[in-house]
Amino acid sequence: RKNSSDKIRKQIALAKKFCKAQGFYGAESYIQGFSGYGLECLIIYYKSFEKMLKDLIKLREGEKKIIDIKKFYKNKNEIFLRINEAKLQGPVVLVDPTWKDRNVLSAVSFETFRKFQERAKDFLKRPSEEYFYNKEFDSSVLMKNKGEFVKIILETDRQEGDIAGTKMKKFSRYLEEEIKKYFEVLGREFIYVGGRTGEFYVSAKSRKEIVKQGPEKKDLKNVKRFKAKNKKVFEKNGRFFSLEKIDFSLFEFLSKLKKKDFRNMGIVSFSLTRN
Repeated sequence: RKNSSDKIRKQIALAKKFCKAQGFYGAESYIQGFSGYGLECLIIYYKSFEKMLKDLIKLREGEKKIIDIKKFYKNKNEIFLRINEAKLQGPVVLVDPTWKDRNVLSAVSFETFRKFQERAKDFLKRPSEEYFYNKEFDSSVLMKNKGEFVKIILETDRQEGDIAGTKMKKFSRYLEEEIKKYFEVLGREFIYVGGRTGEFYVSAKSRKEIVKQGPEKKDLKNVKRFKAKNKKVFEKNGRFFSLEKIDFSLFEFLSKLKKKDFRNMGIVSFSLTRN
């Protein structure tokens, strides 16, 4: 309150409503977005919601934005020396004006920030009230991709809230990495529904054929096994490889994968639908 005014507080409300509607509000691990306090500090620094958007969309991939409102530090180097390295991994470092050893925006991930920049650019091009109202995720956006679309419903046995949401988001990333072994992921989205349920939407296209790495040429015993197990085998730079044809769909691949026991990852079940 001491560092704001009625005008500033209205701008803070705009920023919070925008981020909440677009899915960037909350420092929880399954969101990795902007906390309410973080947005308050940003607006007090920039003085307006629009100025904040215009400046943050300029940040390029790999760059870091450093904000020290109270000027606790002489320069950026001192900030990187004094603040814990784990708190400096995100795209924006905002030194807490009430606690100089803390980065207010440490929860914001690069993925969330990129989405924030995309929505901010869209809003600045065509400002509209629709950006401030919550919308349900529209899976038809992913269905339009030239690939196969699958919706995955996840169930966890972990505590509702941040713990459950984080476990399921982490599992969705595991699924994505498994899918990438045989498919090109065209789009994906994780939604924490609430309670112990989450939804993972993915659109992917088959790679048709993949190269599997085998043993070195001098490893005669394993070379023999590799050749017996694989049909299209070739040698390159002293190592054997094989070509594996992808003759199964994304749905079939996930149907086979779901038969495994993932309770050690906090997932008690997941079900699939094609649309």
